[in-house]
Amino acid sequence: MAMIRPETEMKDTGIEWIGNIPSSWVCCKQKYVISLINGRAFKDTEFEEDGKYRILRVGNFFSNPKWYSSNLELEDDKYCYNGDLLYAWSMSYGPYIWNGEKVIYHYHIWKAKLLNNLSKRFAYYYLIALSDSIKSDVHETTMSFITMKSMNNSYIAFPEDIFEQQAIADYLDETCSKIDEIIAEAKASIDEHKELKQSVIFEAVTKGLDKNVEMKDSGVEWIGEIPVDWNIAKINRVAWTTSGATPLRSKETEYYDNAVIRWVRTLDLNNGHVTDSSEKITETALKNSSCSIMPVKTVCVAMYGGSGTIGKSGILEVECATNQAICSIVSDKKVLNPDYLHYVIMAVRKYWMKYAVGTRKDPNINQQIIAQMRIPIPQLSKQDIIVNHLDKVTDKCDSLIAEKESLINDLEAYKKSLIYEVVTGKRRVV
Repeated sequence: MAMIRPETEMKDTGIEWIGNIPSSWVCCKQKYVISLINGRAFKDTEFEEDGKYRILRVGNFFSNPKWYSSNLELEDDKYCYNGDLLYAWSMSYGPYIWNGEKVIYHYHIWKAKLLNNLSKRFAYYYLIALSDSIKSDVHETTMSFITMKSMNNSYIAFPEDIFEQQAIADYLDETCSKIDEIIAEAKASIDEHKELKQSVIFEAVTKGLDKNVEMKDSGVEWIGEIPVDWNIAKINRVAWTTSGATPLRSKETEYYDNAVIRWVRTLDLNNGHVTDSSEKITETALKNSSCSIMPVKTVCVAMYGGSGTIGKSGILEVECATNQAICSIVSDKKVLNPDYLHYVIMAVRKYWMKYAVGTRKDPNINQQIIAQMRIPIPQLSKQDIIVNHLDKVTDKCDSLIAEKESLINDLEAYKKSLIYEVVTGKRRVV
């Protein structure tokens, strides 16, 4: 394994994000050592379901499992091969070393050709550090792509000795691999706690807490049997539903000037909670839109936004407005505890897609589907007992999940810092 050693002789590059580097290192514009080659710009009509070559798009680097293909025969630089260094520059940006068969890479990806005595893996880690610097300087919502001009004129620092570059890459491969293993274990633990939480909620709101109670068929496939003294009712029989809206932007109704009213969006619904990151709108913006203020204990459900978003929910602890992608459910508190309703909504999430409408590409649920959903309803006193029980269990699960998420954030921050320090020579390896 590479050993850390101090470096005493440093020089200032004059480049803010790079700072000081070892005196023996070189610093130059990226275009002098890395050539970026554009991918193929496809028309919608050129995508095929079963072509000869798969088309690598930015989403395929992340969570998008959908692949298109093409039968086009192109010049060689429009294909990437196993081991090629690539860079995604649109929406989500960063470097990748392709590990797969020959594919056509999309226009939103560059292929990086090394022009000088530069190690591919060192260049890969340098591009990670550069991307992190760009992300920290520019807010994600205001910059969704990087231009080739800005990349070409970015600066890179590196040791001229190819063996030192390889030692740096070896050290980062080994160290980052260990960090990634810990992160993967933490993510697996989070998934386990989420599954446990979901299982406990489902069991409590469909079977109750008494394991010896007599059961009956609910007549609803996703619910199965329920206690004999429970009822089944459509949501619109025990609550009323509505959807929100988006306030109009104008000079008179700016979101942030004197904004006092929280406006909840689907991205604010997280793990059964409404996050504090909600935008705020002005009273003027509210009056000039079809938004309504929803009361405390309103249950919010995401109606569209993809399978990863549909069914996300939260319960309002303060009065808020909501956007049009959210269905707001207000309980009749004489028969339905809103916290119990929220637990039911959390339990039913994985079943919403069975009732989704729209196209296969863009399925969604709507207010009518939610209003017609049949749910189990015990006596109000039993709802209260179930809520108290689930509050304790889910709080414990959420606490464990938060601990793991904090660990992941710390490790990812450390990994970024480590890569930066090593590829700029502030932490030397031999």
